[in-house]
Parts: sequence; structure tokens; C-alpha cells
Amino acid sequence: MEAGEIWVRPDEGVPLRHGSDHPLLRYRLVLVDRDGGRWWLEGWKTARASRDFWKQTRTIDVTIGRENEPASLEGVVKVPGKSYVPDQIDGIEVDPRLTPQEQRLAKLAWLSWFFVQVGMGLAEPSLRAVAELLDLRKDAIDRDQDKLQRKIRKLMIKREQTR
Repeated sequence: MEAGEIWVRPDEGVPLRHGSDHPLLRYRLVLVDRDGGRWWLEGWKTARASRDFWKQTRTIDVTIGRENEPASLEGVVKVPGKSYVPDQIDGIEVDPRLTPQEQRLAKLAWLSWFFVQVGMGLAEPSLRAVAELLDLRKDAIDRDQDKLQRKIRKLMIKREQTR
């Protein structure tokens, strides 16, 4: 990796395209291969209302392409559980000019902030789902009934079209 940026909770975790995937991390990296070829990588780590927090934390959707070319590779990268924590903690490099104590403090400050952000990002979709389930506004029942009526109308129209 030559350069890059990572956004933590981009757009404050607001779901993408009114969907259920909440952005947790966004990556944009410049990579250099062994032959000196340059590549770009864009990745998204998302959170959703689910109990698989550990899997969500270790999984990222990526798109990769050669510099100044469209994407040529696309897929999902899943970091093995055994190496995730050591890579995330021991892999952090801090300014070597700092004293060992300052280095530990800098690493602790970063990890504290980062883990709180990731924790909030992972919890938010589930909390939104619970809030929707417990929707206690006066018009909540009416809205649910309207939604059901729309679904029934849609099914009736579809049924008539298939006859």
C-alpha cells in the first residue's frame, strides 16, 4: 500500500440508498504490485441489523482496478478471526520519534476512539430496527395498515395481469 484514506462511519452511518446496510468504513487505497504497477482499491464495510457482529467487523466489499482504468476485480475480503485482533492492534504504527510511553498512549487513544466508533456503527442498525418495531407514535398503526393495503392492491393487480 502506497497511500490511502479510510473514513470511519462515513455520512455518520446513514444507510446507503435507504437500505438496511449502514456504512461503517470506507477505504480508498493506492496499491503498488511487485512489478511497480499501480492499482486502486475502494472498499466498503457495512453494518446491518444482525447478530453476526464479529463477521461484519472482519468483512469488507472491495473493488480493484489498475490505475486510470475501470474496476477489473470485485469481491468480498474476510479477515480470519485469529489474525484480526493482532493485525488491528499490533499492526498500528505510531511516530517512532515518540517515547515508548507516548507511543502506547497514542495507540490507546486511537484504539479507544476507533472501537467506540465501530461499536456505535455496529449497534445502530439493530437499534433502528428495534425503534421501528416499538414505534409508538399514534399514526404508526395507521401507517402499517396503509402499507398492508398497498401490498394487497399490488397483489390483486398482479393477479389480474396473470389471468
